[in-house]
Amino acid sequence: MRQLNFLPSIGWAIILLFLLLSPRSQLPQTTINGLDIIVHFLLYSIFSFLLIRDQKAFYNILESKTLWTGIFISVFYGTILEVIQPLVADRTTEFSDFLANFTGAVTGGVITMKFIKSRHDD
Repeated sequence: MRQLNFLPSIGWAIILLFLLLSPRSQLPQTTINGLDIIVHFLLYSIFSFLLIRDQKAFYNILESKTLWTGIFISVFYGTILEVIQPLVADRTTEFSDFLANFTGAVTGGVITMKFIKSRHDD
């Protein structure tokens, strides 16, 4: 049953797939400048958090390899989704989205590792 430890990460990956590959016309519209970048940042911060937490639960270890694996998977997945967005009607690949995905993944990963380590040290 240890395989169930990855369900949160898999579920979040499916949510990202639907959100980022849905036609823009099917998503809520906003007039707030920069909200798209903030959303990408948060989505991939959460994804890194889930990946690292799920790895820790599955392997019962916390190493820098856990951090880098979580960040790599998050960034790689975000890059793939960003690259295939033009295949979906009315979506484009945007470098700013990629940058937000990358920054969110790294930030989420580092914060998660610090949080888990601080709880583990107590």
